[in-house]
Amino acid sequence: MSQDTNTGKKKALIISVSDYSNNIHPLPFCKNDGERMYDTLHNLGFDIPESNKLVGKVNWQTMRDTLSDFFTRLGINSKDTLLFYFSGHGLVYNDKFYLATSEIDPSQPFKRGIDEGFLHDIIDSSPSRRIVMILDSCHSGKLTPFSKGNDQSAASVASDTVNRINIAEGRSLLASCKGYQESFGTDDGSKFTQYVIEGIKGNKNSVDKDGYVTPTSLSKYIYDEMMDHPEKDGTIQKPIMKIEGSGDIILAIHEEFRAQSSGGFSDSEDIQKAVQETEKARQEAEKLNYQGLTLMEIGKYDEARLYFDKALEKYPKYVIALYNKGFAFHSQHLFEKAIPWYDKALEIDPENVDALNGKGNVLTSLGKYEDAMKYFDKAIEINPKYDIPLYSKGNALCHLDRYEEAISYYDKALVINPQFDAALSGKKWAQSKLNKDNVKQDTMDGGKARQANASRSTRGTLPAGF
Repeated sequence: MSQDTNTGKKKALIISVSDYSNNIHPLPFCKNDGERMYDTLHNLGFDIPESNKLVGKVNWQTMRDTLSDFFTRLGINSKDTLLFYFSGHGLVYNDKFYLATSEIDPSQPFKRGIDEGFLHDIIDSSPSRRIVMILDSCHSGKLTPFSKGNDQSAASVASDTVNRINIAEGRSLLASCKGYQESFGTDDGSKFTQYVIEGIKGNKNSVDKDGYVTPTSLSKYIYDEMMDHPEKDGTIQKPIMKIEGSGDIILAIHEEFRAQSSGGFSDSEDIQKAVQETEKARQEAEKLNYQGLTLMEIGKYDEARLYFDKALEKYPKYVIALYNKGFAFHSQHLFEKAIPWYDKALEIDPENVDALNGKGNVLTSLGKYEDAMKYFDKAIEINPKYDIPLYSKGNALCHLDRYEEAISYYDKALVINPQFDAALSGKKWAQSKLNKDNVKQDTMDGGKARQANASRSTRGTLPAGF
């Protein structure tokens, strides 16, 4: 790869919409994402005047005019690198994708939304042949027709629509379409933007063989990170990458990583081939993982582990299979053997709540109650709406004779899941102990349901056609 980096300027436009009218949920984390993206690009030498930093409340006219000026104003030449970053709500209406302004009306997004056709026209009119679009959009089922109110369905519809956007020569599109609930309540920002920033700042996995961060090397880094770090509910958010002849676009130079580069990719064909191979391996691992789960559900734990091993041979960083192998040992009361597999899952994804909960339950079974609660607390901090770690912490507190606290955690689990029989059983047992009722019942043998529900195996997504 070769490029004289002095022949063109690097310019960026940051639009992060966090505030909305028309009863649309605000997205406070978008404001943080926009500020972090601005700081990152500004520190790397991108020209970003205040007029090209739209964060918070952004009206339709301002967004439209700023986009048009950014891509088509006089003085732009073919070698200028133009990077457009958007964070905020996205909508799909009549099979067309819209970026939401603060004024957008979900029932008529064509009035105050920025549609894909407008983006295509202004980008196609730009003199620059080095354009990178980074779209991090959030999708609510309540705002998307045909999604039946389901956020994941809305995100899926959006992903399909964005994937159909045509990209001309010298253009790149990196996008993420996530469900609203995946983002709600997260102040730190989205995972997608986090990995974009990490990649542009540079590390050995985000540069090419020359130490350059390009759209191709950045795409692979984002893809690998998102595949290795599932969402809190176990789903995997697959990013969208469309790159056409943009191998000579240099977003950042990190000579310190040149010799360490693990990628060695020099063009978009290499990156696409690598991504396809990774995706194929992951899909094969999903099938094997599912076969292992089927065996585990009928008590054939030894055979199940063989399938988890096969899944990990195909895709060694498959967190779900690592967790499930630990869970198989756990289910056989082979607690010491379960720990390394939970640990391996947490090495790859430190915020995996199932692995945190599993590790905590193993420590509880080994009598290390205080240590166990550290893992439950972290899982609860990451996902306070997940009933299992709350229930698990209640069990650990019972072992420590802290029955009032245990009841409070059983109650929290029951608020989330009123039909959680094991939590109901745990609460009744704790109440009986608190009331000094001489009920002879061991804490962990209070019913098979309690033990069975202390952890849950993780399926992941069943591959289509399996």
